[in-house]
Amino acid sequence: MERLLDELIMTLKLSLIIGLAITCIGLQALINHIYQIRIFKLLVSWLSHTFELDRGLVFGINLCLILTAICLVFGLSRFVQDGYNKITQKPMELIYLGHHSEIAQTFVNPKTGEYFKSLSNYEPPNLSFTSLGKIKLHVKTFSQDYSDSLQTLSLPNLFFRGLFYVWLLTVFLAFFHSAAVNAITLDFPAHPLANKKYLDALDYVLAPFSLNRYHALIVVFGTLFVLLPAEELYNKWQSKQEARYAFQLPTKIKPNQLVNGELVYASAIYRRNHNDDQKVLHIDTGVRIVIVKFNKLYPYPVYVSLKYHEYAHPQVTLSELKRKAAANENIQLKIQPDYSLALVDEDFS
Repeated sequence: MERLLDELIMTLKLSLIIGLAITCIGLQALINHIYQIRIFKLLVSWLSHTFELDRGLVFGINLCLILTAICLVFGLSRFVQDGYNKITQKPMELIYLGHHSEIAQTFVNPKTGEYFKSLSNYEPPNLSFTSLGKIKLHVKTFSQDYSDSLQTLSLPNLFFRGLFYVWLLTVFLAFFHSAAVNAITLDFPAHPLANKKYLDALDYVLAPFSLNRYHALIVVFGTLFVLLPAEELYNKWQSKQEARYAFQLPTKIKPNQLVNGELVYASAIYRRNHNDDQKVLHIDTGVRIVIVKFNKLYPYPVYVSLKYHEYAHPQVTLSELKRKAAANENIQLKIQPDYSLALVDEDFS
């Protein structure tokens, strides 16, 4: 666990450096071109008048600027890393061995015996033995023992992500424009944008690009409503492509057969809700997810998940499952007709 945290921290640091460099250089050039004033001067001017302007307005603009800037920094850094991996790394054929957590998968390279972890962007945990053994093309990432699916690095996916970051940049610039107009009015009275209203100033800065406020609205909202459905349709089409498998179901895996596996993960599933004060609440749905590792059924260790409602197995408490998972204890399960798993109540009595 400590090694994994160290790798994630190093990756985050690298992402932060790359993202900050790209964002700072790009924004400096863009802002200087649009307003003919360096971004640093505009920000200092805007922040120096924080208490002279409407505090709600200042807080809202600053919050939106910070959130969009953070998304741009980390998003662009990941985008550059993925593009670099796409160009420089040689694709590997890996075998899918199941989800070892709700958001991460395990793969193996059959040629080298090397294991890889991969974050599952679109695929939920496998709830059946039938998904195991699927062959997928992956490339190595900057983090040791991690890989990315070539599907997520495909040119259409990179194109969709690139468009999303362009859209996010326009959102950032929309909020920054409000801060810039206020700062220019207060500290740069000779500037052409001084004392202009927001939309009039927007028309002025867009005029050199043969655009106006209406074009900006179409870009901001139209791109979002077209981009998200298009990306979703492409991912669905990709998921329906015929898959290849490295191995078939072992003869030991039969419906109604009892099998023993090592419990490695147990958790409750929550849903988000808002109370009267608009605070986000995490409400326990009663559904539990359990991940079991099988070391001897396949040529490699595999993972299969199962979900159940606590009402179906009242004697199986979440605390007991977590205790067994922490100790990597074996539990007995029953294979269902669809090759999913079910808990055996007698194993917890």
